[in-house]
Amino acid sequence: MGIHLDTLINMLDRRIGDDEGCPEIPRIKEYVSGLIQKAALFEFSLPSNQLLPQSGKDKAEYDKYVDDYFDFSAKFGKFLAFPFEITAVEDFDSFVIMEHLGSDKYRVLSASANNDSPGHDFESIELGEVNIYNNQGEAMGDNGIPMLTQPLYAKIFCNGESSPNNPLDDNRSRYYVSVDLVSAATTYIEEVIYMMDPENFIICKKNGNGDGRQEGNKTLRKTSERPVFFALGQDRTKRFLEDRSIDPQEVEPVSGYWDVLISEKYDRNSQVIYVNQHYKGNGSIEGKDGNRYQVWVKKDPVTIEPFHANK
Repeated sequence: MGIHLDTLINMLDRRIGDDEGCPEIPRIKEYVSGLIQKAALFEFSLPSNQLLPQSGKDKAEYDKYVDDYFDFSAKFGKFLAFPFEITAVEDFDSFVIMEHLGSDKYRVLSASANNDSPGHDFESIELGEVNIYNNQGEAMGDNGIPMLTQPLYAKIFCNGESSPNNPLDDNRSRYYVSVDLVSAATTYIEEVIYMMDPENFIICKKNGNGDGRQEGNKTLRKTSERPVFFALGQDRTKRFLEDRSIDPQEVEPVSGYWDVLISEKYDRNSQVIYVNQHYKGNGSIEGKDGNRYQVWVKKDPVTIEPFHANK
């Protein structure tokens, strides 16, 4: 992974002018560069169409699972609980950042690169704003989480050449950009829910460059030059850390969960409670590949922190 972020950095460096912009974002290059500098990068290796099957839930259960995430976020003063204030996610399809603008409004950055066909390299960057409607208690439906979108900027390159037409100048192309932004935002939210689920553990692969962000550094680091976060379930976390460690390690990650509290005595039927995850062992491991792996645990539904054995 890394192709989408790295291609975006190349686009900013070589193909997007310093003065390019739109009324909402006068300087696209400066704005996007700032987001990348501040962002903690997550890699998500599970294809987006496998999120529901891998969850082991049917559609109704999965909808409730998403609804619980919105509920916990709200109880802790968030509309959506992200691992970091600026969280970037790269999966097989794209690189996405959602920046909170207040209330239910987010700005979405989506960038992708496709060079699967010889002689046809496609690269794109899209920016827009979305209003997300928390349909609490209702099924998400076939189109996912309901939201209203407004495209702000889009640019497409083929073999390094910019498309002669602005994708936002005609209604048909503008519609497709809107669809892309909604799809990117929906997938991003579902991936963040997976990351913030107490069943899963967050691991940071460090290469000596801090916690994954680079505020104050104007040089944009590519994927191989920066720490990368990822999320694994309990069993995979145990196997991954024990297999990667230079020294023999025994670690015991214990998943948390969201549970339904049923108590006729206290009239708490269907109240959802949050059960914390736990971790036993060395939270920072030297890997056989030369990287250091740091385990992060969820303190509560909206807070993650690095695990230290003496805590």
